[in-house]
Amino acid sequence: MDDKKLDQLLREHAERVEEELPYSVEKRIDQTLEDLPDSVPDKQRGFWSAWMRYVLTGIASVIFVVIALSYYQISNTPVDKTANPDESSQKFDKTFSHEEPPFEHEELTEQMEDLLAKQYPIDVTNLEITFAFPVQNRWLVMTNFTEEALLTEVTALFEVKRSQQDTDVNFLTVNNKVDAHWYNEDHYVGFGSINSLNRFIEKVRIKTENHKFISNIHNKNYMYVSAEKPEKVEFLTSEGTVIRTLETFNFDEQYPLIAQVEGQYGLLVVGNDQVVISEFLDKHGIRNVSNYSVMNSLKSANDRFTFLNSEKAPVYVVFDDKEMVYKTHNRNDLIKFLKEN
Repeated sequence: MDDKKLDQLLREHAERVEEELPYSVEKRIDQTLEDLPDSVPDKQRGFWSAWMRYVLTGIASVIFVVIALSYYQISNTPVDKTANPDESSQKFDKTFSHEEPPFEHEELTEQMEDLLAKQYPIDVTNLEITFAFPVQNRWLVMTNFTEEALLTEVTALFEVKRSQQDTDVNFLTVNNKVDAHWYNEDHYVGFGSINSLNRFIEKVRIKTENHKFISNIHNKNYMYVSAEKPEKVEFLTSEGTVIRTLETFNFDEQYPLIAQVEGQYGLLVVGNDQVVISEFLDKHGIRNVSNYSVMNSLKSANDRFTFLNSEKAPVYVVFDDKEMVYKTHNRNDLIKFLKEN
């Protein structure tokens, strides 16, 4: 029998015979299958896989930090609470601040006192420089002093120039120091004080027809230069809050009559010389009149204050701190208005 036929016979015999495995062998196979894990563990990654993982993790961390810092900076940017939105959007032509004059102080004040003595028969005491700044080739200097006889405070304005070794001082104007605003049309200078307006006022905003200025407060005074008359002057806190607004000035006809204190009234009485105003106000319990004026002649009053346009007397005219607000010929109507307003 050749080898091929023998091989064929063996194959056929193996296919017909079913051999049973011993029990011990089957038991070991079953146990091995039960011990196998449910999932196949990952194969260990090579060097490049681990390196790429670290690189990607680092990049992600950097991106996160950048985003977090950007968000922190945006969300925590401090808000400038002191800026007035209206003011921050405006452009001012100039801001005026006090500067110390480059002159010998004692010599300068002595010249100023001498000039005041020549202009007015008054005794000057405690003269002090309260505001100054240079304008081209000169200095504008604002001073306050006490008039000894009347014990009233007065504001005087001077122009100072240096010529070689000498100091030339020129007197410009003088006004009573009241909580008001003055504009000198001859020298284009506006100035004022804030004595009792509000201690929180830090600057003044001046608006003319075509310009806007800021003057910072120094020693409770302010000053600026403008070729145009002011149309509105606003007193501001450091936060930009408007404390008071002036819209009537010394070049306006009503200015001497308006209330000197905001929230009160000024009173003009024409053609009734039988009434003592202070006693009249006290008698009726009226406490909201800060100042008053009396004129006996109706003609003189109409000539002096053309806006009155009154045909008969007596006439009682009431002003707030900006303008005329009430006019009557009846004293009882005046009392009613002042008490109810």
